[in-house]
Amino acid sequence: MSFTNPIDQVFDPEVLLRAIASYRALDLRNTPMSEVTEIFRFITSFNLLTTNFGKCPIFRVRKIIPGEEHNTKSDIWAPPQKYARLCRANCDGEPIFYGALDPVTAIREVNLQPGDCFTLGIFWLSPMKDFYQTSIIVAIPENTHARTRNQHLHSMILSDFMFSEFTRPIGHGSEFQYKASCAISKLLLDLPYKDSLIYPSMCDFRAYNIVMKNESAAKRLRLTQLFKCRMDAWSENDYPTISIELEGKCLGDRRDIQYGEFHPDAREFEFKPGKFFKGENPNQLIAEALKSYAL
Repeated sequence: MSFTNPIDQVFDPEVLLRAIASYRALDLRNTPMSEVTEIFRFITSFNLLTTNFGKCPIFRVRKIIPGEEHNTKSDIWAPPQKYARLCRANCDGEPIFYGALDPVTAIREVNLQPGDCFTLGIFWLSPMKDFYQTSIIVAIPENTHARTRNQHLHSMILSDFMFSEFTRPIGHGSEFQYKASCAISKLLLDLPYKDSLIYPSMCDFRAYNIVMKNESAAKRLRLTQLFKCRMDAWSENDYPTISIELEGKCLGDRRDIQYGEFHPDAREFEFKPGKFFKGENPNQLIAEALKSYAL
């Protein structure tokens, strides 16, 4: 009688490949989210990279639509339910907090054009208790702790698939293609003791975004700085050239934002992420951690 390793039953690459093939065969434009989500129910906490991420700044950019100034905290937060649209990690009508681990990536993700005005909010992310691995990292690890060949293949196939879906460029009119990453996000964030996803930016795979459940973001994020800015141009090095026009403050528990003048020299300067941080760069923290993380 042949012996079947129980680990190989959990990490079965053939089951995984069949599920991915089923997804590839879908007409995503006309397939409901519930059906897409059902295909990905093979994802469990056994095959995920997790970490306790915190004690660092998180950056959020929101474009200012003419006539809709950002005058309250809610204006710089996740959009209300009626304005939430299908995106990389949320369904229609599902508010969720998106941020970046550096300000330049936050600007790039919003696809700002010269002349656009925007707010740049800087939030402090408090850590969880040491044993709470509440953040899931979407990345291709350099190492695995696979005990069998099947486990190794399963882990690498899944990591590669999730990475490709979260970094897929999606243009206007093709938003239905978000359904895969949205379905995966919903399943991951519904896992016990998980409140956030960290995934590479499609603008630069070396930079990372974070998405958090709204209720978790409200508990763990504290607004520390807010700037009203203008997008002036893109430099030859593909960095944004911006002007900081005003600094905003929310004192105590007040909801309204009070704006005041900022330094007059903060005009038309090339904004590079590496010059911003007084402490450790969160992108570098993730990069260093991934060298030792293993599935």
